[in-house]
Amino acid sequence: MSGLDLRNTNFSSRDLAGADLARSDLSYSNLSSANLANADLTNVNLTGANLSNANLTGAKLAQAICHNAVFDCANLTDAILSGHYLSGPYGNTDLEGASLVGANLAGADLSGAPPTRNVPILSGANLSRADLRSANLERANLRRVDLRCADLTGANLRNADLCGADLTKAKVTGANFTGAELSDVVGYLPA
Repeated sequence: MSGLDLRNTNFSSRDLAGADLARSDLSYSNLSSANLANADLTNVNLTGANLSNANLTGAKLAQAICHNAVFDCANLTDAILSGHYLSGPYGNTDLEGASLVGANLAGADLSGAPPTRNVPILSGANLSRADLRSANLERANLRRVDLRCADLTGANLRNADLCGADLTKAKVTGANFTGAELSDVVGYLPA
């Protein structure tokens, strides 16, 4: 089933668990409340797609294109989003309220991420080597997050919960940690 042209398709509330949709074009599709648990979405085009309330538990989203995609309240627990480009000149992906507990976002680019209306939940996520330059992670739940070698240059981490996070070799120049909870943080010594 991979490599399909599924642009503008309505998959709302559909059960697509375990589906092989790798290299497919799902741009501007409605995947709200869809069950995509363990689905292969590698190299998928999700530009403008609506994934609100979607179950993406364990889904493979490596190298997916997600410009202007909406992930409001989506469950991305244990999802693989490595090499992801989630923001930039074409707009921003909305991760409002998304649960990314244990998600692998290694190498993800969240630079310039806009402020969210709700608190981002990223506890236990793998953000190693992620590009988080100028990302707004204010009040984010970043407990036990792997941020090794991540670029947090200029990131806003005001009042974020970083308990137990690993910041070994992370670039933190200009990052704002005002009010952040930093107990048991590894690899970072606040000034």
